[in-house]
Amino acid sequence: MIFKRVILIILVFLSLGTAQVPMNYQVNNFFTAFGISDSLKINFPDTLHILPVTKHTIEWNKQRIIGIGLMVVFGMLSYHFHCEAEESYNAYLHSGSYSEMDRLFARTKQYDQYAGFSYVGLEIGFIITSFSFIKKLP
Repeated sequence: MIFKRVILIILVFLSLGTAQVPMNYQVNNFFTAFGISDSLKINFPDTLHILPVTKHTIEWNKQRIIGIGLMVVFGMLSYHFHCEAEESYNAYLHSGSYSEMDRLFARTKQYDQYAGFSYVGLEIGFIITSFSFIKKLP
């Protein structure tokens, strides 16, 4: 029995470079000859190859810079107008006179419209930035 195992080990190591059988098949048979089971079960010989990775960098062009700038500016404006509208609405809820309520509600609607328009500007900046990543074909 031991003689068979020694012969098998010698044959496996001699045939490592010359056999047409994939390497993982030989290794799995080597382990099973000694009663050791391989828990990984690697069945794809290309999984252990390390492929070269090319580094991709983002190119900053004018369209991308303009789009990101629009997104930042209009995003900040939208947030500012949203906060102003919330503040006006809270004052509207706690005011006592009808004339003050009408004035605060009109101011709230105005700030909500400004926030909506600036949100549209933010979306336009997002679209411009998205289109800047499309590569031109030669």
